[in-house]
Amino acid sequence: MLGPMSGTVIATVLALAILMAFREARPAASPGGFEDVREFGGIEFRSTAPKLSAVARHVNNLWANFAAGVAIGDFDADGNDDLLLISSSPIKPSRLFRNTGGFRFIESPALGNSATLSTDSETAIGGLWFDYDNNGTQDLYVYRWGHGVLLRNNGNGTFTDVTRESGLGSRRQNTMTAVAFDYDNDGFVDLLTAGYFADEHDLLNVRSPFFLINSNDRASNGGTKLLYRNNHHGGFDPVRSGVDDTGWTFAIGHGDFNNDGWQDVYLANDWGPDALFLNQRNGKFVNRTARMIGTDDRHGMSAEVGDFDNDGYLDVFVSNITERWLHECNMLWKNMAGIKFVDVAAETGVCDAGWAWGAKFADFNNDGQQDLFVASGFISDGPEDYTAQVQKFHAALAGGTLARRLSDVRNWPAIGRMSFAGHESDRLFLNTGDMFQDRAVAWGTDSRLDGRGVAVADFDRDGAVDLVVTNALAAPLIYRNRSGGKGNFLKVRLQGSTSNRDGIGARVILRVGDRTQVREVSTNGFSGQSSKELHFGLGDGSVVDELTVRWPLRRTQVFRNVPRNGTVLIRENEAVLERLQ
Repeated sequence: MLGPMSGTVIATVLALAILMAFREARPAASPGGFEDVREFGGIEFRSTAPKLSAVARHVNNLWANFAAGVAIGDFDADGNDDLLLISSSPIKPSRLFRNTGGFRFIESPALGNSATLSTDSETAIGGLWFDYDNNGTQDLYVYRWGHGVLLRNNGNGTFTDVTRESGLGSRRQNTMTAVAFDYDNDGFVDLLTAGYFADEHDLLNVRSPFFLINSNDRASNGGTKLLYRNNHHGGFDPVRSGVDDTGWTFAIGHGDFNNDGWQDVYLANDWGPDALFLNQRNGKFVNRTARMIGTDDRHGMSAEVGDFDNDGYLDVFVSNITERWLHECNMLWKNMAGIKFVDVAAETGVCDAGWAWGAKFADFNNDGQQDLFVASGFISDGPEDYTAQVQKFHAALAGGTLARRLSDVRNWPAIGRMSFAGHESDRLFLNTGDMFQDRAVAWGTDSRLDGRGVAVADFDRDGAVDLVVTNALAAPLIYRNRSGGKGNFLKVRLQGSTSNRDGIGARVILRVGDRTQVREVSTNGFSGQSSKELHFGLGDGSVVDELTVRWPLRRTQVFRNVPRNGTVLIRENEAVLERLQ
């Protein structure tokens, strides 16, 4: 039997083993930098917040400034990723910017009247590009507090609203995040949406003041999770999938966590425990939270998926709140061969990112290792601090009526023009192979705006990953990566035929010498969707020895001796890849 100290000893040994594996000899991080080119690029936009009903207006900044959505996708199929910025105000339209190359954007009229996506009863939160009908054009789903909207791409620079006939607008939900993925591997992309506030509450026209959390760390009265199965006929059917969590979900992460070829789901929940669901390969998911990650009492904002240590298993980064008065620490879940996850955030240097929001893995310096960008900061306003007000409020709560008093918005102290965890710097954690080191100041990404969504793409096609950061009640930051040439690279675009056209869920395994990297095509991101093009840094590697694609339907293609520094297009079931640049 294990002695009383055995659990601690085992955990220590396990953490040391993880660090030793992570600290293999690898190339040192290359110097680089980002330049904010928003004004040069022609992008003029400022994010907006919904205006809650009068009963909640005194805490509007506290409960309605989450949204600042960005979605990246090539809507006009010209090979350049375009940029959609979401407005949450009925008096300001969302704006679609077409990438004309050379890091210049022009506003596109393609959305037409649909650009006004927010109304007096519906609030646009974010957008999601995906080819739901497999016709080769990127369609757009806009998730809202209210009813979602599906816009079909007509392929001629216009969109048609097909919400009614698709079935996606029939169910009301206060959606904070959505992902598109082929959960049943039938060749068509499905849709999973997650509510934050409970479905029945219209935040813009509140009938009952009891719509907030029922617990500080175990809240269970949040929104539903809805899985819509693509019916292959232009519509979606709601299905009972087993993803039945009612936490206050901010982000969904999807990926194949146990390497069985099927997409699994991670939910980052505010005000309480996250949840992990494994795909059972029969149309159902099973909750494996207790077995694989245990439970937590933190405030999850993002669920970013990537293989940070290049061991062939997808890990998960979850941003939380790390302040002097609430030191939660972010979570970096190291995947232990698909059996369980171990949190190594503290050991690897990514514990503290302040009040953290969106996050994204990407190899920003092309050294072959996944770096991590995290947006930070909650409310930057006047000099008075709201923290004391919150602490007094919680101290005054009576134990027996805690849930009811927390849920009544009238009890919460007015925030006015006070700041709350504001003026915090975004973080750029470079993966050195030894651990992560914050290089935001050196790289010019230490903005102190209130960061929200994070999305990445190579907008100028120079082989260096660029970065978009949205900010609450402010303009986005459009960062051009100036570290190109510091390391070799390869970019991979996938086109499914039997699998879904976007290749979502497909896994690419790249080998250079004795080093291997893994990427999956995904739609993950809190308030931010990134390019579906896969980017690999190669360091000083001269050629890709082997490139393997594992499609969602388990078909595999292998290519050898692929030249570096370019983009390749791989079509499912074709023996030859096409070099695009």
